[in-house]
Amino acid sequence: MQDPLVSVVVLTYRPAWAKLAGTLLSALRQKDIAFELVVTDDGSEDTLQARARAFLEREGFPSAVFLSAERNEGTVRNFLRGMRAAKGKYVYAISPGDFFYNDTVLARMTAFAEARGAEICFGNAVFYFRRPDGTPVLPPDRPLAPCRPELYNDPRPGAQKAAFFFLDYILGAAYLRRRETAIRYTEKILPLARYAEDTPSTLLAIGDGIPVHYFPGKVVWYECAEGNSSGGNERWKRILAGEYRAAYEQLRAEHPGDPYVRAARRYRYEKEEKEPVWKQGLRHPIVVWRFYRRRGFPVRMNEATEENRQALAAFLKEADRLAQADRMR
Repeated sequence: MQDPLVSVVVLTYRPAWAKLAGTLLSALRQKDIAFELVVTDDGSEDTLQARARAFLEREGFPSAVFLSAERNEGTVRNFLRGMRAAKGKYVYAISPGDFFYNDTVLARMTAFAEARGAEICFGNAVFYFRRPDGTPVLPPDRPLAPCRPELYNDPRPGAQKAAFFFLDYILGAAYLRRRETAIRYTEKILPLARYAEDTPSTLLAIGDGIPVHYFPGKVVWYECAEGNSSGGNERWKRILAGEYRAAYEQLRAEHPGDPYVRAARRYRYEKEEKEPVWKQGLRHPIVVWRFYRRRGFPVRMNEATEENRQALAAFLKEADRLAQADRMR
C-alpha cells in the first residue's frame, strides 16, 4: 500500500470529547488528498482513544494510528512521537478545538508545498472562541500570527530572519512541514523546550537558511481565549518565554557571526527596556531595515466576517451533534 502524502498528527492532553470529535471530523472531511491520522496523547488520565477509534470506524476511517505516553512529557515529545510513527511526506499538527478551515485545505496546501519544494509552509488562521451557550465569536481585534504574513513571500534568508527573529511568530496550528525536516528540528530542541514545539524549531530552521513559504489562504479555525490573549496564566507565559530564550541562545551558539542573530538577541533580551529604533540602528543597522520593511505591510487582522461566522457555526453544530450522539451510545 502506498504511503500517504500527509500525516495529520492530532496532539491531545486531557481532551474534551466534543473538541476532539470536531477536530477528527474536520480531518475526515479532507478530500483529493491521501492522508493518515495519527492521534498521540501526552499522558492523560483518560485519553478518549477508545471512543475516538470507535467514532472514526463509524465514520468510515478505521486505519488511524493511536499512541499514548505513560506520563506527561510535554508537547515537544508528544509531537515527535507522532511524527516518528507517521509515514507521510508532510505532517500537519492539530489539537482538539482547532479544525481545518474547509474540506480542501490539505489538498491545496500540500499542492502548494509540492510546487514550491517547500520544507516549511504556513497559512492563515481564523481565530474564534465560544460563549457559554456555544455561540462562536470571531474577535475582529485579533491580529493574525504572523501579523504580516506577506513578509515571508521574500525567500532571501535575510528577509526571512528579519521577519521571524523579531517576534512576528507563526501560529503553530497553521504549519504544514516536510516530516523529515520537522523531525530533525524537533529533535534539536528536545534539550531546550518541553511545550513550545513550533517557534523554537522554526527559529533554528530559519537560522540554517531553510525558507518558510506563505500559503495565502485560510487553513484552520483556531480556538483562542476571549480577548486579545491566547490565554494561559503568567506562569505559563514565563515557561514559554524561557523556552524561546533557550532557542535564541542555541541559535547564537550555532551562528555566532550572523548579524541578524546578534541584532535580534540584543533587541529581545539584552535591554530591559527597548531603545528607540534609531539607537538600536547605531549598533545594528539591520534593525532599521527591518523597521521600515514592516511599515510597507499592514497588520492583518482576524477575518471576522459574517460568512466565516456562519460557516463555523454550521460546522460546530454538526460536530456537536455527532459528539452528543456518540455520548449516548
